[in-house]
Amino acid sequence: MSTQWNSIKPSDILTKEESHRLRQRSDLMGFYLLAHCWGLIIGSAALFALFPSPVTFILCLIIVGSRQLGLAILMHEGSHGMLFKTRWLNERLTQALAAWPMILSMNTYRKRHMAHHRFTRTDADPENYLYTPFPVSKSSMARKILRDLTGIVFVRTQVGIFRYIWGEETGRWDRLNFL
Repeated sequence: MSTQWNSIKPSDILTKEESHRLRQRSDLMGFYLLAHCWGLIIGSAALFALFPSPVTFILCLIIVGSRQLGLAILMHEGSHGMLFKTRWLNERLTQALAAWPMILSMNTYRKRHMAHHRFTRTDADPENYLYTPFPVSKSSMARKILRDLTGIVFVRTQVGIFRYIWGEETGRWDRLNFL
């Protein structure tokens, strides 16, 4: 367990004014963040369609992979009711434009994530596996970043979801565990 977890509080980093400003919700900003994410995904697909080559493929793979991570982050914010100020926009647009494209349910994610907040850093925390291996070596961190940017984490997540739906035991899908 990281010792930083116990010693750093938000007030050690942010002033009350900064913290208040960061917690403000805006429908306009929510629309912008989703449009930006989808604009980059669509733009990348168009770029590759217009200029197909190994270089544009790798560039587009990195952009789309990073925006899949971006959609997951926006879904996280939406699960907290923070992506849009208007509740029905938050619920519907977060589900339709951030969760569904990744074959996820925001309500299911929210239940699991709220359990994480309730049981943070305990054995009952369902998200313990995400941060217990830290700190890591530089090479391990580079592999983690590469997996996020190339979409490998997205594929692993989807396979895990389908295995759960199909009734198989949960766990890692070893065939994609090459990085």
